[in-house]
Amino acid sequence: MTPPQDQFIQHVTRVFEAQGAQRILGLLLGALLIHPKGQMNAQELQDSLHVSRAAISQGCTTLTQMGFIEKVRVKGDRKSDYRLREGVWEKVAMQGVQKLQMFIEVADFGLQLAPNDRLSDMKAFFEFWQEAYPRILQEWQSRKGQP
Repeated sequence: MTPPQDQFIQHVTRVFEAQGAQRILGLLLGALLIHPKGQMNAQELQDSLHVSRAAISQGCTTLTQMGFIEKVRVKGDRKSDYRLREGVWEKVAMQGVQKLQMFIEVADFGLQLAPNDRLSDMKAFFEFWQEAYPRILQEWQSRKGQP
C-alpha cells in the first residue's frame, strides 16, 4: 500500500472505531475499499495491514457474519478472496432504520409513563426518519439504475 492508501485505511478505521467497531474491522474494510481489484486474500490483507493472521481471520469472519464482505473463490487458485458484498451500504442503512424503531419504542414507553413534549418530539423525529428512509432508498436505487 502507498502512504496515501494507508492514510485512507487509517481514516476508515477511525470512522468505524468511532461507531464502536473493532479496529481490525475498519482496517479490513478500508483495505478492500481502496484496493484496485476490490478483493484480496488473507495473505494479501495480512501483508498490507501488518497484522496477525489470526486478526485477519477473526475480522473477516466477523465482517462476513455481519454481511459486509463475502468470501469468493478465485478460479485456478486454492486461496479465497474477500470482497465487499453488493449492496452493503444499503444494508448498513437498513440496520440504522431498525435502530430508529428502538428509539420509537423507548419514546412510546416514556410517553406511557410521563407524557411530555420532549418524548413526543423524540417519537415524531424518529418516525419521520423511519418513514422517509424507504423513499430515500428507492431514489438511491433509481440513481444506480436498479429495480
